[in-house]
Amino acid sequence: RGEFYRFKGVMEKVRAVQEKLNQPMGVWGNTFNAGDGRDVAIVWNMKNWAAMDDDPGFKKAYEEEYGEGSWMQLIQEWEACTENIVEEMWMNVE
Repeated sequence: RGEFYRFKGVMEKVRAVQEKLNQPMGVWGNTFNAGDGRDVAIVWNMKNWAAMDDDPGFKKAYEEEYGEGSWMQLIQEWEACTENIVEEMWMNVE
């Protein structure tokens, strides 16, 4: 609670690197208080399950953009400004 400004800063940096890697992502905020702490959803679109095994080189690209050691700083900032994580897999049902 009260750490959204830090979270937003983390996500701005992550999004910038994702875009350079041509792997756009979405960050969605919950307009209403759901009462379960799930305030933000981060969405990566993948074509299939196998795409989850691909290593796009995010860590390397992140450190190229923000400097040596910045990856660990990102992880520490992420852990400091998030309370918990719920992971889900959604499929397109067209």
